[in-house]
Amino acid sequence: MRINTIQRWVIIGFFELIISLFLISIAPLFLNSNQPIIGLLIWLSVPTVLGGSGIYVALKISNAQKARRLFLAKFPQYSYLEIEKFIEISRDRIAQNLDLLEAANNDPEFQRLNVSLLDLLDKTKKQ
Repeated sequence: MRINTIQRWVIIGFFELIISLFLISIAPLFLNSNQPIIGLLIWLSVPTVLGGSGIYVALKISNAQKARRLFLAKFPQYSYLEIEKFIEISRDRIAQNLDLLEAANNDPEFQRLNVSLLDLLDKTKKQ
């Protein structure tokens, strides 16, 4: 079974949450001991890590939306594609390969090969 990107993010987020809850629960032990700096560092690091993960996901989704819009501007027939297909492809990579995809879409020999633009798009993900 292959895990897609969003499922992987959910799994990582779940484990981040469990670890964060554990760290927050032990932070008072350090705050009330002779090493309060460790407790303070735990309290400061947990929101920083969770916030960083949230910002990373938000930036990736924003980039995927931009890539999808750019792709659909040239190929509106693929409007059924969801953002998930574009999460691992940067907007810049779509912009670089847009001419190639358009040429392939208009080439009758390419159409005889029965390869869709989605297959080419998946190949650009693996580059």
